[in-house]
This record gives sequence, C-alpha cells and structure tokens, in this order.
Amino acid sequence: MDSTKFYVIFMKSTNHSTLLMLSICGVLAIVVYLFVFVYPFFLSQQISVVEEEAEQTIVPLVPVQEEVSQNPVDLSEAKFINLIVTKTEEIEGVEIRVRQGWVVNPRTQDRQSIRIHEPTQGKDFPAVILVPGGITDGTNFERTGEGIISEADLLAIEGMVVIVYSPLGTGESYGEMDYQGYQDQDGLAAIIQSTKTLPNVDATRVGLASFSYGITGASGTLSRYEDLGVKFLIDYEGPSSRMSTTFGCRRDTPSGEEIAPADFSCDDEDFWAQREASVFITSANVSYYWRVQKKTDHAQENGYGHTLEMMQSAVGTIPWVKLNDDEVNEIYETEDDLSFIKDKNFFEGFIIPAILDLIELTAVEEEVVTE
Repeated sequence: MDSTKFYVIFMKSTNHSTLLMLSICGVLAIVVYLFVFVYPFFLSQQISVVEEEAEQTIVPLVPVQEEVSQNPVDLSEAKFINLIVTKTEEIEGVEIRVRQGWVVNPRTQDRQSIRIHEPTQGKDFPAVILVPGGITDGTNFERTGEGIISEADLLAIEGMVVIVYSPLGTGESYGEMDYQGYQDQDGLAAIIQSTKTLPNVDATRVGLASFSYGITGASGTLSRYEDLGVKFLIDYEGPSSRMSTTFGCRRDTPSGEEIAPADFSCDDEDFWAQREASVFITSANVSYYWRVQKKTDHAQENGYGHTLEMMQSAVGTIPWVKLNDDEVNEIYETEDDLSFIKDKNFFEGFIIPAILDLIELTAVEEEVVTE
C-alpha cells in the first residue's frame, strides 16, 4: 500500500475516534452541568413547595379553641334522662342505690354521663355535686376495692344525694373536651338544675365540691349563672389562674399523649378568659365558700400563691369565706398567713365534715328565713 492511501485511511479512522470521544465528552459535560447547576435548583423548588404545603396543612399540637359566648344558655329543659339502677347495696347499715343516666349539654347538645349515689330510704336530702379535676371523668370518686368504700358512697351514707359526672369528651360522655371552659360550665349548670328537680332532693340545699382544676368549671358556672341557687362551694387545692394551672407558664407544649389545661400557652387570651378561677370567684353566686389546702399540695410545688389569690379574691365578694379551720372571712396578706390541714386522710378527715357543716349552715339559714 502506498503512503498516500495509508494516510487517508489513518485520518478517516482518527476522525471517527475523535468524534466519538468528543461526543462522549459532550454528553458527560451536559450531565455534569445538569447535576451541578440545574438539579439543585429544581430540588430547592420542590422542597419549598413541600414546606409550603406542610405549613398550610400542619395540625397544631394544642387545638385551637373556637370562640364561645360567655352568655348563659337556657336551662328550662334540663333534666336527667334514661336513669337506670346499676347497683344497690348496704353500706355501714345504710342502703345505697346507684343510678346512671345522662344529661344533655344545653350548648353542644352532647350527652354527658351522670351517676347518682343516694340513700334508698328518705326524702328531702341535701345534694352535693362532685366536680372532677384535670381531664378526669369523675370515676375516681367511685373507686372501690376490698374493704374500701368509694368517696361518693361515703358521702351518701351521711344522708345526702351525691352526683358524679363526666365532663365533655371524658369517660362515657360525648363531645370534645372543653377543659372546663364555657361549654363544660354549661353542662355543669344543666346538672345542677337537673339535680334540683329530683324528687328526693331538697332544692334549697344543693352544693358543689370541686377538686383540683375542677374549681375552674365550678367557679365559672357560679359566676355566669345567677339563678342556680347553689348554696355552698368547697374547693380542694384548685389552681387560681393560668399561672398556677401551667405551673408558672412553664408548660406551653403538650407534656404527654393527652393534652391537658397546663399545656396551653399563657399568651392564649381567648383560652384563659374562660378558665381563671380567681376572676370568676369574685362574682360567684354562692353563699358559702370553703377552701381546703394541705401542707403538701397535690400538684403545686412552689408555694401557695394559688390559695392566697383565691382567698384574697373571695373575701369581701362572697358572704361567708373560710380556709381550712381558720376564722370566717379572715384576711390574708401573704402566704405566711395561710393555714394547712394534715396531708393524710383529708377526704374523710376534712372534706366530709366540711360538707356536713355547710349543709347544717344551709339548714339553719332556711329555718331563719321561714321564721
């Protein structure tokens, strides 16, 4: 083969290889460009879209409370319905009957579970409604065991009708939890009104006994409803305001699987406007208010500011106010002025005697009126 022909063949093969290499390099360059410059931009746009959608659909940890009117609702139709006897037994020589039924919340129209513990013999009994604390359903008042009499029955054998109930969204009650806001208060108002219609109850001697956070619902109900005719209120170590409910505004995010009142931010004015006992107690329509405070509070760890605030708010606005065994309407300036009861056996040792004393006071009051 001559040199010219060889050169032509060589150049053709070389051009094909070069073109192939250039093509490969070009493709690689495009891929690198897309990966380095275009893909990150595209990815950032996608992330922005996802984040924007997430912000639009995110469910808050603490549910937003719908605005509810503080005006009371009509209670003319309030009554217990579908009452059935679930148990009858003799306790310490007294036959006690338990009936279970419902009351319709006058605002939400949800059915709320109620239980009545009452003596089977007699009539014109005083009545006490037990207001549960926290987000509990009231069944702790009915807890029994071997050799243990429930708190509800301990009161019933003393000669009174005892009402236990479950707030909205707790226990067997329907609806959503209201954390003892206006809707819970409306339900309690209906329960009070229904209790007064029971044929074995003396409607002039009906009282409330609230425990812990239950003072929020109890005081709110008595403040917003002027004509319930509730004679007395016992308050066991209830929080006075958002500060004590949230333990100093330190808990504004959920602390467990179930959201509790302590989990709401102190900055949520709409929420707390419905739930501060020290505000409600200044206008509570009740004749007697008895605050119970142990040396070791069941919930608070940093002093007794909640009790001091409740006493300062109540004295001068309610006719008869008392802390533990202190004098009626005593003035308290600092926490050092407060008294305490023994930590052990407080229910039988103090709550029951206090309720009996208040019932006696209401009886004397009625005698004076009739004379």
